[in-house]
Amino acid sequence: MTALLDTDARPAAAVETPVPLVGAVIPARNRFPKTARFLEGLTQQTYPGLRIYVVDSHSSDQTSDYIGGSFDNVVLLQAGDDDFWSGATNVGVEQALKDGCDYILTINDDSVIGFEFVEQVVEIAQRRNLMILASRVDHLQDMGQVWSTGAYNNWGSHQLFYLRNYMAWEDDVPELQTGPEIIEVEQTPGNGVLIHRSVFETIGLYDAKWCPHQHGDSEFILRARKHGYRCFVSLRTLVYNDVDNWTGQIDVLNPPDFFTRLPKPVRRLMSPFEKLHRLFWHKRSDRRIPTIGYIVLNYAPKGVRLKTLVLYYLSCLWMFYGQRVLPARVTRAAPRLSRIRRLRLPSAQSWVYLASIGRFLWAQQRSRIQSRRTARLFAKTRM
Repeated sequence: MTALLDTDARPAAAVETPVPLVGAVIPARNRFPKTARFLEGLTQQTYPGLRIYVVDSHSSDQTSDYIGGSFDNVVLLQAGDDDFWSGATNVGVEQALKDGCDYILTINDDSVIGFEFVEQVVEIAQRRNLMILASRVDHLQDMGQVWSTGAYNNWGSHQLFYLRNYMAWEDDVPELQTGPEIIEVEQTPGNGVLIHRSVFETIGLYDAKWCPHQHGDSEFILRARKHGYRCFVSLRTLVYNDVDNWTGQIDVLNPPDFFTRLPKPVRRLMSPFEKLHRLFWHKRSDRRIPTIGYIVLNYAPKGVRLKTLVLYYLSCLWMFYGQRVLPARVTRAAPRLSRIRRLRLPSAQSWVYLASIGRFLWAQQRSRIQSRRTARLFAKTRM
């Protein structure tokens, strides 16, 4: 009887309900220090129903050896050189679903999270019955500076995949101070996103064909919303993003391609074409033409698809080439173009009205010209 009255007594094991099984999927390639740092924190999570799947895409460093020899509770899977974020993540998601996981947590190996992160995000998703729940992402180097609270597209403009509250400080964003626990968003980056298995069973995996790396997470959310799912971001669960991923070697994170196989003298001559390829065609590029075109044509409203593509790539050309080539006085005048672009075009009736005014003004001008000619002619005849 004393034990029943004791408020500190733990409930009997028979009444404990099993927690949902969560499969954390982490793609990795040649970032051993960051991968090791991340796994040290992930393996110490307080959530009891966590399974960890690391998908290694042929790393040339000690990533695979370290994971295989250091962690008994981490499943190491292998992906190919051509499996970028989407393809590698799909390998892990498929295995997690086969193992019976109720939720899939997609998260990057360059992140840092607290020991209670998984427990907190699962609790919110369960309590609010959410199928897709992302997390707020902050900069690791600058604590308190937001990297994203979801993302959005401004169809009909150059603003695609814009991050909400990007580079804003926490103290300057009211919703992070007194706002709700969760907010609904159009899309979200795939770092720290908890997804119920029913979503994958309904819409399939990430699209590794059209979105092999960048925007594969955004396309998945847009596709899910088309099927009636809603996406939310938790403002109370934090993922710290180590955005400084530069390793000093341009091909460390990429498999060899056509340009890397060229002799050095030839590659130097082909340098302008290589830059264009990496900017607009490489599978890791966030401006890859097939990826952007596929997303715009499938998810943008019909009336603004062409306009969106034209403005998006014009802004890319201006950002990477125009500002370097044109004189400073031209680049300073660029903001005026955005004001001009925002002006609404007149309707058909307005065009007819403007045309009639133009014809009237031109008739008046012609009458003045004819009057001056007649006056000059009369003056000549009098002379």
